[in-house]
Amino acid sequence: MKRGTIHASCAALMTTAALLALLVAPGCRRRRYVRQGPPPAPRDTRHTQPQPQPQPQPQPQPQPQPQPTPINDPAPPPENAGLQPGAGEIVVQVSGEGETLKEAENNALRKAVEKGAGVEITSRTETIDYAVAFDKIISRAKGFVKTFRVLNKKETRFNAKVWIEAVVARGKIKDRWGEIQLVLERAGRPSLIVLIEEKVVGRRSDQAQESGVLHCTAELESLLLKNNFRLKSASALSEIERRKRDAAIANNDLDALATIARNHGADVMIQGQAVARYHGTFDAHGIIVEQYGASATLAAHRTDTADILARVKVDSNGSSDGHANAIRDAYQKVARKLSKGMLRELLNAWYFRFQHGDDVELTLVIQARTQRGLQQAQRYAMRFQDVLAGIRGVEEVREGRYSKENEKAFQYYTVKTTIDTNSLKKKLIFADIQGAGFTLEVTGVTKNTLEVTLNIQ
Repeated sequence: MKRGTIHASCAALMTTAALLALLVAPGCRRRRYVRQGPPPAPRDTRHTQPQPQPQPQPQPQPQPQPQPTPINDPAPPPENAGLQPGAGEIVVQVSGEGETLKEAENNALRKAVEKGAGVEITSRTETIDYAVAFDKIISRAKGFVKTFRVLNKKETRFNAKVWIEAVVARGKIKDRWGEIQLVLERAGRPSLIVLIEEKVVGRRSDQAQESGVLHCTAELESLLLKNNFRLKSASALSEIERRKRDAAIANNDLDALATIARNHGADVMIQGQAVARYHGTFDAHGIIVEQYGASATLAAHRTDTADILARVKVDSNGSSDGHANAIRDAYQKVARKLSKGMLRELLNAWYFRFQHGDDVELTLVIQARTQRGLQQAQRYAMRFQDVLAGIRGVEEVREGRYSKENEKAFQYYTVKTTIDTNSLKKKLIFADIQGAGFTLEVTGVTKNTLEVTLNIQ
């Protein structure tokens, strides 16, 4: 290549590089093109659909995780009051706690009576060797729960709580259906049997007695069935049991009667005697009218302990033309009074024991492998008593007699408790007796008795 051509090419490259440097320099700005002339006419949008603007999408908010409600949270107030009190009644809202929902509900019902009807407070002084040991405060409720509803309930593994709204009435329970069912439910719906001896004393008693029927028994059984009691019929007794029953009634042997009733499946025995006595005659416009006076005394006993729950005594007179009609009239009058009186007394007795606690007869059998263990049986009995007193629902443990027989020792207790024997049995089985030196076994249970066997290790 010629020298002149090379110099011309170099000069052209240098000119191009200088122009590029000017274009990218910091102070260099390109001139903006401006259109000359009038502005453009506005666009006609009358027939043009507006374009929808995109709406902002809501951001999802994190949902709070449900937290477990503590067992002691208050119950939510009811939206509409469902219970309306009558005259002399009050509506209360209370809560109760226990190891199960049933225990918590029962405790709430007890608190409702104390809050709505109040309690009667008395003091009992205990003395030992003529010295005052302590003053014990005794309270007695003045009313009963007529009806209630559960507002809320919560249960954990070891505890339960129930909130209720209840109608509380003062005084004693009457023979209303709802009140009766509430008491029967709290008493565990015990089964009953009626064993009443009815006889006639006086003029022509043999003929009148043969033609009569057991009016008091029939009236009482009819009333019990009408109010949904569990009833065992005495007519279903076998011939041998009837003979034993008649002999026990003749000898007034309550233990034998209670055994017959218990073997027949009854928890409560209503036993007593009704007697119609001849009172003479009178002339009513040419008609000879016979007169009889009837009286009856009944008692309700527990069949497992023979304890008396209620007692009723009533009298009435009857008159009619003829001995059979006069006896029937006297018996029917006394039977109506007797049945209603026994029903009310029995219901109030059951409710009182539910409200304030009932007695359970507990027999502790201590078995020892060695003579030394048997000698220390009373010490193990004291350890068991501490375990028993620590159970929730046990109000008081009263120590009874102590005895030894062969290779066993026996300690008897009367336990005042607000729970039934089946619940007490479960709590004893699962009680913490580690390190006590014995194993525990519940070997017998009825509605009001418990037998526990300790095997000394």
